Amino acid sequence: MRMYFSQTFQFFCRLLSLFLITLLLIACQQEKVDSKVSAGVKQSLSISTVKQASTSYIRFAGKIEGNQSIDIASLQSGRLHKLHITEGMEVKQGEALAEVYSPDVADNYASAQAKLQQVRVTLTSEQLKFSRYQKLYDKKIISLQELETLYNNVKALEAQVNSALALVNTSKNMVKELVIYAKFDGIVTSLSVREGEYIEAGEQLLRLNQSDQLKAIFKLPEHIYRKISIGQQLNINIPYSDIQLTGVLSEVAMPNNGQLGIFSSTVIITTPDMAQIGSHCELLVPVDNKSMLKVVQTAVHYDEEKRPYLLTAEQQNMTPIKIVSIEGDFVKFEGNIESDIEVLLFNSKDNTRL
Repeated sequence: MRMYFSQTFQFFCRLLSLFLITLLLIACQQEKVDSKVSAGVKQSLSISTVKQASTSYIRFAGKIEGNQSIDIASLQSGRLHKLHITEGMEVKQGEALAEVYSPDVADNYASAQAKLQQVRVTLTSEQLKFSRYQKLYDKKIISLQELETLYNNVKALEAQVNSALALVNTSKNMVKELVIYAKFDGIVTSLSVREGEYIEAGEQLLRLNQSDQLKAIFKLPEHIYRKISIGQQLNINIPYSDIQLTGVLSEVAMPNNGQLGIFSSTVIITTPDMAQIGSHCELLVPVDNKSMLKVVQTAVHYDEEKRPYLLTAEQQNMTPIKIVSIEGDFVKFEGNIESDIEVLLFNSKDNTRL
């Protein structure tokens, strides 16, 4: 009997041992499976870095010119006798640009001078005669009426001299107008005539641009004009070059009839260079003045209500963001997150993303 219980006990011990060993093997196998799953999930995770996004701009075309730009015309008709300039030439204020020869102006000036000289001679003769007549009147040789008549003649001749002198000055000014001078320091940006040609009064000869202060004029739609203000510093780019300029918005002209919503805006170049006159340029107006960030699209996730967020790599915090635009593989966004923060992105196909 004792032997029977001993054998039975040993049987149950062996059975229990087998059961425990089986459980241990199952647990080990499960741990391996969990380890593989965890490793697989970790392998599906990768990291991206949030970066500061470059500012987006809307570009508007313009042309650089002198802040003061004038079309110069001849005030007199005649032949272009001398031309002292060429296109692109720099000139100084008061420098002679061209000379016009007009026979009519020259003849009028000579005639006015001759008329003045003649009247002056006659006046001098009458003044001497009046002086003699005064002495005769004092001696009671002539009457007062005769003296007064001579006096009136002298006064009439004096008036004629003044009139002739005014005519001479007018003719002289017309002669001066035959020489065309630079009104300010500048550069000749266009030349319409050539030496020897006949020109009419009022005909444009050249265009002069001020060189010590430059400007550019841009046509802006109203929604862009509302984004900027007088005195604001703006960026200007010269296409097909590495030249970047800055300017200050100085004035804005209101739209004309038939041009609703178009504002002519003048920007003064803060660092003028005469070589830039005539260059085409672009005004860069920022799309949004706010500082934005960017990240790859696969780093953006959505909650159940389709709201986008990022998942930080270190603490795996969900950070809501506001998507502003999509550019290629990147998303520009605003959010309460700093640049250079690492975020997680998932390559899983069932992950909801852009």
